[in-house]
Amino acid sequence: MLHRNLIPGKRPLSVRPSHVNAAGSYLIDFGAEEDDIMSEESIRMRFFGYRLRVMRSSLMEARITQFATQHAHVVPGCEYARNDLALYLGPLPFPPIANDRLLHLIKNNRRAKVLILMDTKSVEAYLASRDGHVYYEFHMTAEQTSSCQILLIGSSQDPDFIAFIPKHLIWPRRARKDCVFQSLRIDVKDRFEPVPAFPPEMEPFLIPMTSLQVAIANMEAHIEDPGKKWMLPHSGVELKWPKPPPRHSVKEIQPEAEAHRKAMDDMVLPIHEAFTKAGTVLKAALPGLYPIAGDLKLIDDRAGRAEAILVELKDSHCDMEDDSHQSHVSLRHKSWALFNPNSLIFTFRAPWHCIITQISGSDGKSLCIPRKRIPPWWWNNHTSKWLSWDIDRSLFNQLTIDINRPDDLVQTMESLYSSNEFEWRDIPMAPLPLPDYKVSDPQQKSYKGHVETDVWESLMRELLMEMCRNARLHYA
Repeated sequence: MLHRNLIPGKRPLSVRPSHVNAAGSYLIDFGAEEDDIMSEESIRMRFFGYRLRVMRSSLMEARITQFATQHAHVVPGCEYARNDLALYLGPLPFPPIANDRLLHLIKNNRRAKVLILMDTKSVEAYLASRDGHVYYEFHMTAEQTSSCQILLIGSSQDPDFIAFIPKHLIWPRRARKDCVFQSLRIDVKDRFEPVPAFPPEMEPFLIPMTSLQVAIANMEAHIEDPGKKWMLPHSGVELKWPKPPPRHSVKEIQPEAEAHRKAMDDMVLPIHEAFTKAGTVLKAALPGLYPIAGDLKLIDDRAGRAEAILVELKDSHCDMEDDSHQSHVSLRHKSWALFNPNSLIFTFRAPWHCIITQISGSDGKSLCIPRKRIPPWWWNNHTSKWLSWDIDRSLFNQLTIDINRPDDLVQTMESLYSSNEFEWRDIPMAPLPLPDYKVSDPQQKSYKGHVETDVWESLMRELLMEMCRNARLHYA
């Protein structure tokens, strides 16, 4: 059984000591408190713990995608897609570069049902609050239980192994509502006792991450010739389908919501096409390994840049008031994506170098705003749905592009790039507002405010920043 070693030492409340291993995985476990009344420290730990878990999961899923796409026929999905990956079983040739495969399907085989769908998941140990047992869980939507055929499950506690599990072994049929897989519980007598990275149910399906390409190739050979045995490398476990797996179209790895699909068709694809036809030093591609890094990336092969320029695209998120007699233009921009307060656009976690935001009612007119030019008060703003900026008219004209004029768009962005406008700038992590919780202070019924800065919180902030940098530099 696979175990990890925890660093011994004093642990504050329910937090295990932090550890960064050689593979760049960040291990901090947050257990639930036993009492309904929580101290302020517990509130702060839960608040940061959720964000750490989300970042760990994102990094783990990006790592799985990195290894899976080494197989020549694996296609990475888009941000907001129902499934993260797909195995292509259509006619050849097929693009050798992973980031080109999705665009190839969208442009040439949009309706063809040639994909076996796969999804990436991340599990880690949770400590049950009352009985001291450890368990593992992950989530699937009802639609995923219908379409997805293979689950690729990783753990940040042991990033060198992955569980390769046919979905029908977990959910034999489509679920009627969203599902949470919860493993058998493991008795832990000592809270500092090393716990397995994966639940016991997944042990037979564990393979080295470096063998993932071989596992996918074995599955592909079995699908094309059912007479061939489907064996997992390393473990030698033989797998079988209860019936031939259904094949799906590229729609299943495109954005699920209609608004996101429309934004891809109206913005991402035209900009990609414009750079492809222009033949400039900047080449456009999709950020396939880490889709939440942005909607598009630009690469300067000539300069040998190790870091791509990540571009975030927003459709009609900006309003403009323009008086030709004034020296400035008044802008208002949405602070929340789809007015969701848990999905701020301008935060320290934003991995992009510039944002292209379409101006409402302007028939294609957009602003390409480099990260370094974004006003300080737009960052980490939790108090307003709209952010205002009286921008100097000359700067406004410099940043204005027209989606409907590809040559103008490419020329403007190349000019900004040549002027070093897209250089990276770290954004400080502002104090985050806390949700309402009961606290142990009898003088205060609820606690809502900002986390005070102390040594522990500073370490948490730096850890989150480091994880964001790791995602941007290695997986975008």
